[in-house]
Amino acid sequence: MTVEELKVRLPLPELLVRLALFDYVPSVGTHRCPLHREKQGASFSLFRKAQGWGWKCHGACGVGGDEVSLLAMVQSCTRREAIPRYHALLNGPHPLGACPHSTHATSMRPRLEMQRQVAFPEDLGPGSRADLETVAALRQVDFWAVATMQQAGVLAFGTVRGERCWVVLDESRRCAEARRLNGTCFPGSGKVHTLRGSDKSWPVGLQLPRDRTRFFRHFLLVEGSGDLVAAYHWALLLGPNCLPIALLGAGMKRIHPEALELLRGASVRIVPHDDPAGRSAVDAWQLQLRRVGCTVYIFRMHDITLPDGRRGKDLNDTTALSADVAGKLEGLFSWK
Repeated sequence: MTVEELKVRLPLPELLVRLALFDYVPSVGTHRCPLHREKQGASFSLFRKAQGWGWKCHGACGVGGDEVSLLAMVQSCTRREAIPRYHALLNGPHPLGACPHSTHATSMRPRLEMQRQVAFPEDLGPGSRADLETVAALRQVDFWAVATMQQAGVLAFGTVRGERCWVVLDESRRCAEARRLNGTCFPGSGKVHTLRGSDKSWPVGLQLPRDRTRFFRHFLLVEGSGDLVAAYHWALLLGPNCLPIALLGAGMKRIHPEALELLRGASVRIVPHDDPAGRSAVDAWQLQLRRVGCTVYIFRMHDITLPDGRRGKDLNDTTALSADVAGKLEGLFSWK
């Protein structure tokens, strides 16, 4: 894995948290520098640039750089020595410990919102064409919608609870959900299995490789992995300039603060399930999104009539519609 790929997987704000230096708050301009004993004032700033994240101490240190240079200073090693340590941090919680010179780190640790380690299957991978065809058939969606998900890093395959599964996730690796590839329920459980350690406040699909999220200003927010596949299906057929994302369950009313920052000022179309839980969740989601300047639209599934005469309950129901009657979904992608 290259350094650039590491920076996508473990960007600077998350690296600071992983090292227990402090919890990065996007709305705060500067923080106390974790590299020197800064008891008063705040001289340490983070910023985005074309190549990724950068940092700068405007106080006693007077230095700056990227993730690798920060880790090298924290660990008192060379940049070359810091790179394998950076890679080790990606796969484990604080294996190198916090900065030994920062009293601020230990005092802040109890209130940190640490990124949990998701228990991904050891054989997690992109899968075969046959795997993609199986998911497309199971979900009754276009094959290329599933292939697009795989290429975007939103769909993978692996063994979960002894069963071959398809897994939805994204480059942040904060949250993932598995379903059996044979379409049946897990023994003694339901159709879906949220991987241990997942943070369900993170909208799966929001963080793409090489930070391509920034190219999207329209987002389609759905509920659950099944609707995420359906969202990619219609996004492919109707060709909208939007990125499908999903919160894995209506029970999660809170959206992760870093996710809200990525969505700030965007146009978000929410497709809730047409049930009490879905209606309750959408009220909470749209309130948080509007607080960060998002323009929010709600698409109600009960306005869709299915071929068998039933009213639509969720977006996954609509994959039974043929492309020639997709005009019924015109309101879903009418971005203003």
